Amino acid sequence: FASPVDISRRSLAQFVSTYHTKHHENSQSYREGGYMAIQKGNVLQQRFEVLGKLGWGEFSTVWLVHDRHFASPELAFLALKIAKCNPLVTATTKYEARLLQYIRDSGVVTVSDRTDQHAPTSIANICDVFDLSGPYGQHLCFTMPVYGSNLLCVIDQVKDKRSRRAEVFLNMTKDIITGVLRALATLESLNVLHTDLKPENVLCSLPDPNCVATVGEFLRGKESSVSAQFMRCFISHTAGEVDAVTAPVVTLADFCLALLLETEVSPNVKALGGRRDAKITVEMPGVLRNSHGILIQTREYRAPEVLLGLDYNCRTDVWSLGCMAFELITGQFLMDPKKKTRVEKEMDIEHIMMMMQLIGPVPARLFTPRATPNRRMRHQAKYFDEVGVFLYPERLQAYPRRQLATELETFMDQTEAHLAAQFILSCFTFDPFERHHASTLLNHAWLQRRGATSN
Repeated sequence: FASPVDISRRSLAQFVSTYHTKHHENSQSYREGGYMAIQKGNVLQQRFEVLGKLGWGEFSTVWLVHDRHFASPELAFLALKIAKCNPLVTATTKYEARLLQYIRDSGVVTVSDRTDQHAPTSIANICDVFDLSGPYGQHLCFTMPVYGSNLLCVIDQVKDKRSRRAEVFLNMTKDIITGVLRALATLESLNVLHTDLKPENVLCSLPDPNCVATVGEFLRGKESSVSAQFMRCFISHTAGEVDAVTAPVVTLADFCLALLLETEVSPNVKALGGRRDAKITVEMPGVLRNSHGILIQTREYRAPEVLLGLDYNCRTDVWSLGCMAFELITGQFLMDPKKKTRVEKEMDIEHIMMMMQLIGPVPARLFTPRATPNRRMRHQAKYFDEVGVFLYPERLQAYPRRQLATELETFMDQTEAHLAAQFILSCFTFDPFERHHASTLLNHAWLQRRGATSN
């Protein structure tokens, strides 16, 4: 019989295999300061043969390549990320590459005690970093193991509430959340704040079927036994079958906005060669002083400390995880202030009201003069008076207290809904220093409760 995690891995593979994104990169961006124009069959660095495009982002394109330097089948196929030829993008990509190297070299990201940098892990790995010369200048590149589609492949496809009620779907959702929590626990042990946790930045640790087909086409015509060996090794290694128990279901990616919360004098920062913005002050490991209102996180997953001006720590990512858990279960945003307004200032007010609707009023101890210096709201005046009275009481009346468990009963039985609601609410506090650690949430009763699934 397959293990529960392996069943989830197979279930996720079905979503990956049927997902087709309707979006494409802007073709006008293949120009000066933009993407590097390459095509199938190009050989880069006299080493990497391009087999096809895997995806794209605002600042880079990603390609499937065959690494001619590796004879080992499981190491021969990689994802190559090529940044735009732009100084700011280059600096950001270099920071991401160095941070991923720092995480990799820390030794905490391993699978079954493997230190092989090509092995699948819960945090995106990195292999090589180098520059490519294009017609308009240098493009910074790095190679990574091949991952699958992001979690939008699940959210976009499961529209039927009855399908969401299926035990196999709920178990898969729990395994996805468990995988992300493990990644966050690892990052917290290194004092790394991801800052942009959302479904688009969580990848399925499974090869895209189109990617596997491309590898098969590439190997077709070669000596049959070698071809079969390469395909078998590529699929099993990429799918995480090197260890069906500890190999991840999902992988956390996109660290270009992540922050290493170490002090300026820390050897870790010197080793990273890290980015330092004038607004960023790390006075103690694991804490980011938010004295200048540093804006992080995508709106729907944004934590209250970002809006209120509280200091950040690695548990700021845990708030985003709670929002993402609700979205995986229901297919809907937990909080979506964009539906109310597109004016940022007004959106902030709506967002705070949605938070209070979910977890109650902001604790009195956070208001001046009661708050301790490192727990003080620097943006209090935007929402509250000097004694903590909300400035828009008439608008707050439109936000009655939510009963999250009742909402979730549409998607699961009553017991499961109450446990799921408890888990999600455990991710939420107005004060990030009172929020649960990712490592603690891994032991939550909801994640431990497994329904029966068939092989």
